[in-house]
Amino acid sequence: MGLTFDLPQPRPTIAPPPRPSNARFWAEYRVEQLRAIQDKIATVIEAKARNIDLEMEASAEAAPAPAPTGRNETLGGILSPSQANLFLNCSAKWWFKYGLGLPDPRGGNACRGTAVHKTVERWFRLQLAGNAATVDDMGEVYDDALGRCGRRDLVRQR
Repeated sequence: MGLTFDLPQPRPTIAPPPRPSNARFWAEYRVEQLRAIQDKIATVIEAKARNIDLEMEASAEAAPAPAPTGRNETLGGILSPSQANLFLNCSAKWWFKYGLGLPDPRGGNACRGTAVHKTVERWFRLQLAGNAATVDDMGEVYDDALGRCGRRDLVRQR
């Protein structure tokens, strides 16, 4: 009869889901599912193209428009995992980003970080010039930097 010890066992860890940045992410999907994703994206692209064509016809009747850019010529031809993941989460967001080329809005944390960095930069510049920095001066720099970024981004985060 030997000695047995009841040692605490380590807790099992839950691994995060794979990120859609490599082939392992796509390995979990069956071919039929991938084709369905591709068909859905093609359907959205065709619908958006029809809407753009209708808008262009309406605007052409009203006033001559500049020549269209070749931005959407390759849209949907090559899909990265991040594009497909974004499309599966929200097809409108995918269209705004990849179809129309609109930038993602900056979040509140990025705006605050930029404002803090601008404030610290100003403080160091005053110190190097031999001037004393006051709290009011730093507050103005912070408010100006925050105003350039957009306070509506901060309100949305709360």
